[in-house]
Amino acid sequence: MLKGDRFIWYNWSQAEWSSLKETEDTYIFEGKVSCFTYLNKKIKHYRKIVKWKNTCKWEIEDCIDGNPKNMNMRQLWHTNKDNLSLESNGETIDTEQLCSNYYGQTTKCRQIEFQTKNSSIKQSSITASEVKVLNLPINILPKFPLKRGTRSYELAKHLIARGHSVCVVCGETVKLDLPNTTMKNVHRGMVDGIDVIQIALPYSNKDGIAKRAWTFVKFGWKGIQIALKEDYDLLFATSTPLTAGIPGIVMKLFRKKKFIFEVRDLWPELPKALGMKNPFLLWGMNILEWLSYHCADACVGLSPGICEGTLITQHYYKIFF
Repeated sequence: MLKGDRFIWYNWSQAEWSSLKETEDTYIFEGKVSCFTYLNKKIKHYRKIVKWKNTCKWEIEDCIDGNPKNMNMRQLWHTNKDNLSLESNGETIDTEQLCSNYYGQTTKCRQIEFQTKNSSIKQSSITASEVKVLNLPINILPKFPLKRGTRSYELAKHLIARGHSVCVVCGETVKLDLPNTTMKNVHRGMVDGIDVIQIALPYSNKDGIAKRAWTFVKFGWKGIQIALKEDYDLLFATSTPLTAGIPGIVMKLFRKKKFIFEVRDLWPELPKALGMKNPFLLWGMNILEWLSYHCADACVGLSPGICEGTLITQHYYKIFF
């Protein structure tokens, strides 16, 4: 597009066709648009994206049909990561520039620019290094012998299979008999290939509301202490309990760490339905819910109803899955 005054843009691109297919090892997207018409009315832009399964590897190819003679074709990438390896058939220029992740805010970032006078440019290998994930569910139940409530376990296993590093912080729904750590009432060890930190906080759905609430508060506090010590890129917090979002909020505000909040229940609707009437506690949950949604880089709702309820109650739109 051609930029005009203020927020006005001219010569909008027009989609012509696109396709998405799956092979045994990859997902492949292809598409063509009519664009850059202020340079040549017949210019077409074709893009092909190949994403390999079970690995952080992409291949992206751009082709321009009708590109004016001797005009550079440029492809720009912006990232805050240094652990990104890119290879291209074009000239590579690596500089520090500014980017905007939030409207009205600019931050320094790495800009990788590929240039060529040819009609196509291709990144033959774009491989991102592993992402270190700190996952905070209050329980992680190994698949065997228990065959219920295994979502966090399966999530960790799938992330590890894709080459990422995962550390799960959980309570004591099931005692895992892990070795002690230097932190009081905190144990750590490997469970089916997963690095697990277990906080000695026995928890059961049979506990009364007051006991569960106190357990949840202690889980959030311990989660902050652990998050401050761990080396990770992304914190993935799962509610219930709602207090699992506290470490994510703290680390987002003070350490600028990426934070994803998984919503399994609506708050404070759930405790209300269970009979809680204390206005102070319900008010506190409402505030914590608001902070969790607004501090998170993305939210994951586990059902259409939860996604709808979250959007309606907050009047706030982010990425929901």
